[in-house]
This record gives sequence, structure tokens and C-alpha cells, in this order.
Amino acid sequence: MPSSEEASKERSKQLSENKNGSKKTNLNAYLFTNLIILGILLIALWTRRPVWDVSIRFPNVLLLLVIVNVLLIFRNVIAGNIGLTARSAKRKKNRKIKNSSLLPLRNILRTSASANNTTVERSVEKLRELSGVKRIELHIAEAQKSELVAESGAPLPSINGARFLLKNDCLSIIHTGKLGEETVLRLEKAEITRFESTVTKASMIVVPIAVAGHRISERLAVLVFADTEGQVKPAVSLAGAALYFETLLALVEGTKLNERIEYLDKETQMMLPGTFKDNLQTEIERSERYSQEMTLLTLQAENFDLLTQDEQQLVHKNAGSAIKQVLRRFDKVFMGEKPGQYRVILTEADEKLAQPIAKRIMKIFAKENSKIGFDSAKSLKMHVGSATYPTEGRLAEGIAELSLENCDNLIEKKESED
Repeated sequence: MPSSEEASKERSKQLSENKNGSKKTNLNAYLFTNLIILGILLIALWTRRPVWDVSIRFPNVLLLLVIVNVLLIFRNVIAGNIGLTARSAKRKKNRKIKNSSLLPLRNILRTSASANNTTVERSVEKLRELSGVKRIELHIAEAQKSELVAESGAPLPSINGARFLLKNDCLSIIHTGKLGEETVLRLEKAEITRFESTVTKASMIVVPIAVAGHRISERLAVLVFADTEGQVKPAVSLAGAALYFETLLALVEGTKLNERIEYLDKETQMMLPGTFKDNLQTEIERSERYSQEMTLLTLQAENFDLLTQDEQQLVHKNAGSAIKQVLRRFDKVFMGEKPGQYRVILTEADEKLAQPIAKRIMKIFAKENSKIGFDSAKSLKMHVGSATYPTEGRLAEGIAELSLENCDNLIEKKESED
């Protein structure tokens, strides 16, 4: 990604080249004009027919040509310094105004109590006002997950609902309506790119932003400037905007990490029960937005309340270890409200995918308990109930209740068999 300093050097180089080219063209024009004048005078002298009524001598003609050439060649030095200085000062002033146009954006971060999602949304809204484009979106792209973090402006049909994924060392855009996908840029360069879609006729400028603590091939923020076809011309420094959001996202990630530490169980590193409802609601909204499935698992260790407090702590650790060995990167695990209960959100997972995950958790849990002398097959068997969005429900409360009910039914069935 080019820095603002490199971009400035490139612009200066182009201006210098244009100036030199213009100067060369003017000198050629002066020389050609002088040759014409000299030719006319020489012909007049040869034919002994003066061009003017006044008699002109040849040495005087040469002297006149020398004076004219000197005046024309050095006219910028003699009389043009004032105008040249004024134009240079005007260019510097315009450049200064352009570089300072992001000051209102930076003021948002300065005046915010903490860096959070609200700060990101306000920043995207302000950036759209400063840039003058119709639509700005900020995405987080990963190999199997795309998240629309913030957006501003009226939705454009050409990019509405589109997702960005990292595939085959490239950033790809996945169009809605089964229109396929296109490669936006290669990750080895990760430069600011103007992208014109051949599928939806979308016109956009894509600004890749590194996410602190992650490699570009694993996790990448994507700032999208979109407008009508061929009209994407942001009136801000794109390199400056990228630097601002790279800093902001790093601060937001640090804030979230501190919040997660506060809401984590110290022994098992699972999230506390109080955070479950909000996370489930957020995940269902995301699944609805991207038309994806999601499965909630409710796990209950049998006869957990019959154990001593020390034994319960050991079982908690074994359960946390078993679950985390199976979970994928984007899944979430929570302590349940009941003793020995755990809730697991499996993102982008239907019932067929959830079943082998649940079986593997049960197997690892039993193996971990056998290492410390617990007979999990008789007294600590893990029961798992599940509910899938949207096939079994669309509301967070309904999914949570159904998953818990299915788990309780398995426990009652086991007790009746015994």
C-alpha cells in the first residue's frame, strides 16, 4: 500500500516531467519562428528587395535575433518569477487544504471516550461527507467470513449485500443473487485499487487496511468507496483514510479484548452467562443479513451437582478443553446458567455440520475425564441439545429455549431408561 510520502513524491515527479516537456515544446516553437524570420530576411537580402521600406543591415538583423532569443528563452526568469511564485504558493495551499481535510475525521477519535463500534460508524459517516461519494462501506474479510462493520449513504443496487472474502491469495467480491464472484486485488500487493465490475457494473475504489495482530492473508479490513458508474472520485487522501482506520480498528480491537477479559471465566476461559443473549442476538442478525444458517448447542454434564466443588472445577476445565479443541475460529462458547451447563454458538453451521461437532465434544470430554479418574460413561456423560436458525426458529429467545428443551428431553429420556 503506497504511503502518503510516496504518493507526494510521485505527484512531484509527474509535475516536473510535465513542466520539462512544456518547456521543451516552447523552445522548439521559438526556434522554428526565428528560423522563419531569418529565412524571410535572407531571401529579401538575396533578391535585394528589403522587406520594409527602412534599410536594414545584416549585422543589425543578427543582433536583433539574438536579443529576441534571449528575451524569449529567459522570459520566466526576467518577468515570470512573480507569476510562477504565485502559482507555486497556490498549489502548496491547495495541497495543504487537501491534507488537512481529514481533521474533522480525526477529531471524532479525539473527542470519543473510547474506541468502539459507534466510533467506527461515526467515522465512516464523516468520511462519506468529506469524500463526497454516495456510498462507503467498511468490511472485515476473512477466508470463511465476511462482516459489514459500518456503512454510510444510500445503498447501491450494484453492491448491495455483496461480501468480501480472502481466497487463493486474493481479495474476492461475492455478489448476491448467485451472480458469482470476481477478484478485486491480489494480497501480495494489497494496494488501493479502482475496481470496475463486469457483472453488476459496480464502480468502486477499494482500500485494503491491515488489521493489527493478523496477517493480511488471514484477516483484512476493506474500505469501499462506491458511486455511480465511473463517478468514484473521493475528495480526500485515501492513504490518510487508510492510516486513520488502521489505527481506529486497532484501538477497537484492544477495547474488545479488555471487555472479553472482564467477561471470561478465569478457570475455563469461557464467556460468562451474562453475555450469552446479546451475542446470540448479534449472530442471528448477521446470519439473517447474509442468508446463512447457525446452530446453537446446549451441553449438560450429567450428575454434575453430585460432585464436590474441587471435582466440579476439574470437570469445568475438561469441558472447556473439549469444546475449544473442536470449535472453529468464529464459534463462541459460554458458561450456562445451570451447574455443568454450556452453550455453544456454531456460526455458518446447519444441523448436519453440528452433529459431528457435538459427538466429537462428547468423545474428548469423556477422554479428559478418564485421565483424572472420573467414569464419564456412567456418571458424567455429556448430553447435547441443538436448535438451528432459520429452519427451527428465527428469534433468539426461541432458538435458545428450543436448544435447552432438546437437551432436557435427552436427560429425562436417559433417567427413565435407568
